[in-house]
Amino acid sequence: MEDWIAAAVEEARRSAGGPLAHAAGGDGMPRGALVAVEGVDGAGVTSVSRALAKALSGVGLRVAHTKEPTRGPAGLLARRGLV
Repeated sequence: MEDWIAAAVEEARRSAGGPLAHAAGGDGMPRGALVAVEGVDGAGVTSVSRALAKALSGVGLRVAHTKEPTRGPAGLLARRGLV
């Protein structure tokens, strides 16, 4: 595992059991974290985000890996610059 992924996983492990991970908002729901990976086309953003998601899942953390814009009708319009 690359060093930066290992460091991110270790930080996530520390946070998962800490007060921020279980701090409830007004609705009583536990909170998590949002991680955004950005870069220009061809920079490896998809590869990096998949590797990070796999590593975090591998240590038992729940991960929702998304990509925008989507390949649905609205996402295709956004890709074409029509929205």
